[in-house]
Formats: sequence, C-alpha cells, structure tokens
Amino acid sequence: MPVQEPIHSLQNPLVKRLVRLRSRRERDAQSVWLIEGARELERADQAGVRLLHLFTCTELLSTDAARVRPVLKRQEGVDHTELSRPAFEKVSGRENPDGLLALAVPPSPALPVPGEQTTVLLLLGLEKPGNLGALLRSADGAGVDAATVARRAGVPEPRNAQELLELLCQPGLSTRTEVSTTS
Repeated sequence: MPVQEPIHSLQNPLVKRLVRLRSRRERDAQSVWLIEGARELERADQAGVRLLHLFTCTELLSTDAARVRPVLKRQEGVDHTELSRPAFEKVSGRENPDGLLALAVPPSPALPVPGEQTTVLLLLGLEKPGNLGALLRSADGAGVDAATVARRAGVPEPRNAQELLELLCQPGLSTRTEVSTTS
C-alpha cells in the first residue's frame, strides 16, 4: 500500500467524518465502531474485531501505542492514515490521546443454539450501562450461556405479562416444542 502524506487539514472530509462518528447516532447509522486507545485496540484485536481503518499520530504515540500499532497494521485489509497532531486532537474524544484510533466493524453477536441445558438471559428495559455490566458479571458467575438485550435487537419492551409471554414465545428464542417448568 502506498504511503500517504499525513492529513493536516481540520477541514478534510475524513477528519470531519471522524468527528461526526463521536456521536453514537452517527456510528449506528454507519454501522461502525470508533475505538480509541492502545489498550482498547489491543483488546479489540485479541477479541477478533475486524478493523477497517487505523488512524495514527506519530507525534502523540505513547509507548503502548507504539507497541500495538504494528500488530494492528498487520490485520488484513486495514487502511492506515497518519494524522497531524491538530487533526488527531480534533477527532479524539480524550484529553490526552495516545495516538491510536480506528474504525471497526461491529461484530454480529450470535446466540448459541439452545440445547437441553442452555440458559439465556433476556435483558429488558436497561437504563444504565452499569446495570448491564453488573448483570453480565452475575450471569457469568451463575453459568449463563448467553445474554441478549431486547431493546437493542429491535424488540419492543413488554408492558405487561401478556406481552412478555408473547415475546418469550417468539421464534428463535426457544427450540422447545412444548412448555415445561423451565421453558
């Protein structure tokens, strides 16, 4: 891949796009994640998250970012763009950026095929991110096989017991053919 000149202009369309992607609504509309920081990008790489575009600022690279950058650049099909310090600071959401930022493809979560002893946690009406973390940690400790958040999956939140029953009986939520005490 040919080496490009660093982007210096704060009016560059790519810089403007990255600034817009700091908004969750924009990230959802474009179906991309914006991941910033060496630690976060290293974890995303270890989890198999596919990067689309890596942005770096050599002037801001921390020791950790300098260590992680070559690993990230080896991902197949990743574009790489160098940004000047002012351009990187404009797109960064951090007070002290470490010089690494990437666009990534959000993974498509896949629930396991329910077996005889599969336990799935269905989360409804979550309002605080901290609640999600606490629930997932508790579910992991209890041996839950998978968890899903109904609202993010486009499923309306049930308002009463009848709607909850209808939601639980949706195709794909269970593979059981008859109702039992655990289904």
